[in-house]
Amino acid sequence: MAAAAISKTTPAVGIVVSQTATVRLFKSGTLVAEIIPELWLLGRYSKYLSGTHRTEQAADAAVLVRDD
Repeated sequence: MAAAAISKTTPAVGIVVSQTATVRLFKSGTLVAEIIPELWLLGRYSKYLSGTHRTEQAADAAVLVRDD
């Protein structure tokens, strides 16, 4: 919540790493990216972002990128 609020009121980007190693990126108060390590370890990933997005893949990592 703090990272989202800070990114909404300032030009900063908020990055949160949870105890489970999930990484979330906030910009302008909105969740714009989420990295879930367990899904990468299993070789699977899921789309958690609303709106249109695409998958960019490099080696064994896949990144969901939101199209704005």
